[in-house]
Amino acid sequence: VRTPFYVPYNPPNRTASGIWPHWGIVAAPPSIPFGARVHIPGLGTFLVADRGGAIWGNHLDIFLDYPGEHHVADFYRGVFWEK
Repeated sequence: VRTPFYVPYNPPNRTASGIWPHWGIVAAPPSIPFGARVHIPGLGTFLVADRGGAIWGNHLDIFLDYPGEHHVADFYRGVFWEK
C-alpha cells in the first residue's frame, strides 16, 4: 500500500465524509467505504473518512496536522481494512 500524507488547507476543510481532518484519518479509494478501519502495521489503525482525485488502487493518504509530524514511509505490506 502506498501511503503518502496530506495536510490541511488554511483554513482546514472538512473531509469528503463531513468530519474535520485529524491524525488517524485516511483518504481511501471508493472500494473501501467511509467508516472502515484500516490497519497499517507500525502506524496503527486509521478511519477512512476522505477521498481524493489521486486515490486509486491500493493507495491511501494519511492525514498529518503538519508535515513531518509523524514519520510515514512510502510503502507498507500487510495492510488490511474492516467495516
